[in-house]
Amino acid sequence: MLQRFALDHFCPPLVVANAQGDLVHVHGRTGDYFELAQGQTRTGILDMAHEGLPHELAVILRFASANDDEVTRENVRGKPNGAYTIVHLSAKMVEFPASVFGLVFIAFRPSERNLDSAGDQIDSPVNAHAPVTDDQIIDGQINENEMLARGLTTFERRKC
Repeated sequence: MLQRFALDHFCPPLVVANAQGDLVHVHGRTGDYFELAQGQTRTGILDMAHEGLPHELAVILRFASANDDEVTRENVRGKPNGAYTIVHLSAKMVEFPASVFGLVFIAFRPSERNLDSAGDQIDSPVNAHAPVTDDQIIDGQINENEMLARGLTTFERRKC
């Protein structure tokens, strides 16, 4: 009972997906990040993600699936419900038990930053970078310093 309370009140919204991005489980309110499309049901998180999130989710999902470390992407700009927001993404591949090995947890932490209607920061200067492609990360074209400068980092362990 206490564990359920702690998860519901202190753990951010998260999804669990396989390496291909198919949704397996949802925890918390994810409506700011995903929406079911009309028509045939699709369970791919990239298909359901709001504007601004599909590319970032693809990068973090691919990197987390290929590493043992937690991966984070800070200051991701998305557009749920027609208004821009900033969210911090964290992803970690499940290593045990064997029955769920390879699934990836992706957590969504909303930022306190404010954006105007064009998606530009109001309260601090924009530190814009060209998007990092998953191929650049996997092929080693982006080094650790460049990843840090762009807000894509890896961590050994981090609890929610």
